[in-house]
Amino acid sequence: MCTIGEKIAELRKNRKMTQEELANVIGVSSQSISKWENNTTMPDILLLPIIAEIFEVTLDELFSIEGKSKTKFIPMEETPLAVYDAVLDTMWAWKEADIEQMKGSLSENPDQHTGFVSMQRGVYADRDLAVVYIADSDASAELLGKENAADFLYMLANPDVRKIMKYQL
Repeated sequence: MCTIGEKIAELRKNRKMTQEELANVIGVSSQSISKWENNTTMPDILLLPIIAEIFEVTLDELFSIEGKSKTKFIPMEETPLAVYDAVLDTMWAWKEADIEQMKGSLSENPDQHTGFVSMQRGVYADRDLAVVYIADSDASAELLGKENAADFLYMLANPDVRKIMKYQL
């Protein structure tokens, strides 16, 4: 993570602006820009929205704060573990230590499983499998038809059923 001064310097250089040009647009001296970029001082808080607007970035981007990407590309072989972690991370709004404890518990006890189902959503997870069901998705409708999501997810708790599914895939 870079400092705000480093970020301003990066954005300014990407726009091929001089410190003088940026200073004129903002209404400060070029020495102020130099001090920001060298991390000697920081811009006034009232100037931050102006600076962000000049560079067409959000304040979070200006501060080099990166939000969690909603899209994450992972290799196919890592997909089961990524889904497993995502399910566990979203199922319980616990402290990080509690999430790690639950992951460990599921890993150490292969017969343990957990899940929840509502009319619109369902999640099932055990050591080897994580399934997310979303009622209004085309894939879910095609897969389940008129079946009950709770029954479907409960069926997945049976290791023999999963073996059959794995064999057929």
